[in-house]
Amino acid sequence: MKILNINKGQSFVIGLISLLLMVSCKDEPADMGLGILPPGDFISANYYNETPFTNINSTKEIIRSDDPPYGIIGEINDPKFGYTKADFLTEVMPTADPGEGAFNQGADYFLDSLNLDLVYNFNWWYGDMFAKHQINLYELTKTLTPGDKYYSNMDLANYYNPNTPVATKLAYVNDDVADSVWRKGPDEIWTHPDSLWKSPAYLWDLSKTEGDLKTHKWSFKLSDELAEKIFNIDEESLKSRDAFRNYFNGFYITSDLDGGSELGSLLRLNLLSSSSKMTLHYHYFSRDDNNKVTDTIAKTYDFSINTEAVRINRFKHDFQNKIDFENEKVEQLYIQGMAGSHAKIDFSDELMNWRDSIEQGETYNKNIFANIEFFFEVDTIASDFERYPPPSNLSILKKILKDGEIKYEVPTFDSKISSIDQPVFSGGDIIGDMYRFYLNAEYLEKVLNADDFNKEEAAKNFQDLYLAPQLPEGNFNRVILKSNNAKDKPLQLKIKYVKYE
Repeated sequence: MKILNINKGQSFVIGLISLLLMVSCKDEPADMGLGILPPGDFISANYYNETPFTNINSTKEIIRSDDPPYGIIGEINDPKFGYTKADFLTEVMPTADPGEGAFNQGADYFLDSLNLDLVYNFNWWYGDMFAKHQINLYELTKTLTPGDKYYSNMDLANYYNPNTPVATKLAYVNDDVADSVWRKGPDEIWTHPDSLWKSPAYLWDLSKTEGDLKTHKWSFKLSDELAEKIFNIDEESLKSRDAFRNYFNGFYITSDLDGGSELGSLLRLNLLSSSSKMTLHYHYFSRDDNNKVTDTIAKTYDFSINTEAVRINRFKHDFQNKIDFENEKVEQLYIQGMAGSHAKIDFSDELMNWRDSIEQGETYNKNIFANIEFFFEVDTIASDFERYPPPSNLSILKKILKDGEIKYEVPTFDSKISSIDQPVFSGGDIIGDMYRFYLNAEYLEKVLNADDFNKEEAAKNFQDLYLAPQLPEGNFNRVILKSNNAKDKPLQLKIKYVKYE
């Protein structure tokens, strides 16, 4: 193992690293700047590459799932991850003063209909796009409270009456596909020789769609009873959001597979789109001075799902023994959102070894971290990219006890070179078949070189870390990674550092 000593002169560290980074973006970080030092000065590049992680598959039984930008709905029987069901609750909010003070102004005002529209993009689904779902909408019977904490396992007892849906619809996730596509069965999607089917990526590539196919919309005609309730709302209940939510509590929207598909599907709905809304349609008669009807005036009023509306996703998983959560010797790590499977990682032992070397007196006085990287390689065969696109990025989260509850948060620290807290880990984007992270060098130096260093306490900074998709409360993508025990290309920690003499 290479031996590292942390220089306590922070200004020297920061200045040298800044100088190295400005010289060339094309060179390896540990080699940059060699040509600009005065005679007699020399920087030697050192490189450390090991696989020191311990890792295990784990689960988040619940996560906070209030106020996501997307509502996830559907059921899927994933061949690798098991069964998942998702549904959601949402409020709608009045958008403006109706003008007359209320919708129903008397005998000349008539209700037409009340509709709910939910929109999503062409590639926002997982699984079998021909799976039929019975979508059921229920009126909430209990008020949701802005600012309250809601979780993915929320108990809906007393929140709705399961015997009185306000709308039902048999729907496919891709019910706007052209007729030529519909004539192909689900098994043919991946093998049909026509040009449209040669690349299954077409199904998720927006650039290959045109016109109306880019955006889908589910429209629900709501019950006459609910339409009458909204049409006859009093003026006071429209004056504020709080008054309205007390009059109408919102929706619980769920689904059941309607047979014909063993796989099923999940769909991500864009709740915050201006096109996702409840719309009241009504009309009134215009009369002249002689009280004769001269015209019929059609009116509409939109209730939006905006950031003021409480939104909650709910998730249920049954892994069906498809994932090994007990063995640290597994060769694959299973990562998914929606409070599903994620990976617990620990590389504290290896990082603490650098401090052990210092304490043994084997020191180099002028060593500086240049780059600290983590690589997680995707098992592309097991992940099945064509059918299940992976998350575009992952996060390393810290499990902590805060305010009396367990939370998973992005770890940050008080940096000397920034006025705001900096993330301990950055990166996380997928490049090819690899997720790449960076450990902040200043943070590692701060931990290892603390005056009151305690190995056991310092190690905790790199324990209880979890690898999960970003925005797990609104992200159904999943991926399978090669673990530290994989026979080929396992997890890697790469440290590049320089020694200045």
